[in-house]
Amino acid sequence: MTALTFLVTTLVLVNSFVPASESVIAGRDPESLPLVCDAQSTVMVPVSLAEAPLQRFVLDTGASLSIIDRDLAERLKLTPSGRIPSRSGSDALVLARLTIGSVTTPYQRIVAADFTQVRRVLGNVSGILGTDALRTLGAVTIDYDRCALRIGGTRARGEDRVPLIWHEGRPVVVSADHEKLLLDSGASALTLFEGRAAASTVRSAGVSLVRVDRIDGSSVGRVGRVSALTLGRLDLAGTPAVVVKSWYDPTEREAPDGLLPLRLFSQVHINFTEGFATFVRK
Repeated sequence: MTALTFLVTTLVLVNSFVPASESVIAGRDPESLPLVCDAQSTVMVPVSLAEAPLQRFVLDTGASLSIIDRDLAERLKLTPSGRIPSRSGSDALVLARLTIGSVTTPYQRIVAADFTQVRRVLGNVSGILGTDALRTLGAVTIDYDRCALRIGGTRARGEDRVPLIWHEGRPVVVSADHEKLLLDSGASALTLFEGRAAASTVRSAGVSLVRVDRIDGSSVGRVGRVSALTLGRLDLAGTPAVVVKSWYDPTEREAPDGLLPLRLFSQVHINFTEGFATFVRK
């Protein structure tokens, strides 16, 4: 059975979000910095905090809150700021400013969690850079061809804007058939949840199952190709997809219907201030 790796945080995250009206880079020129990209579609960005040396953080648009290794937070003596529920009970919140390239975010609350399972899945990383930090940058472009992150700037000329909605602070696009897809830089394949309309269009040649690995466990999904899926003028028909049971509460009407892996594209621009995304196909 094939294994696919997905980065999905295990925390119970906040449900409120207001798109950024002002970013920490307003009026500054765009900045580009290199990422570390691996074969499993994970992208990692150098981040510093509390005047410590650079740490490797996973860039995860599917995480509402940024997370830091609990042991590192203790070594840096970061200021405690309450606790947040998690599947392990609760995790500490700490105050910190994150520096990404030459840009430093305002002080924000970051989750300090046990990274044993995170490292088992993703290797030697010290944190997860979530959308709470990314939205303070106003707009970001993930360039998979060059393995680079551009902070600020605008979309490429001629690209269509796809409007964003938000789920627990994370960017979501809506397909022509009203399917809500979470923009997830941590997913390695298009993921559609059982019982949703788009999942019913996935066609498989025989029985083909995969193991879907997540930070909090594994599940089994059915792999195939989606026969109908459109985002704006983007036709994703024929894209390989995996159908899996949703990990969201089935009573939550606003929950995503699946995950759209950003690695499907050569570039993805997410504008948190104006609420849109653009995509450049490979």
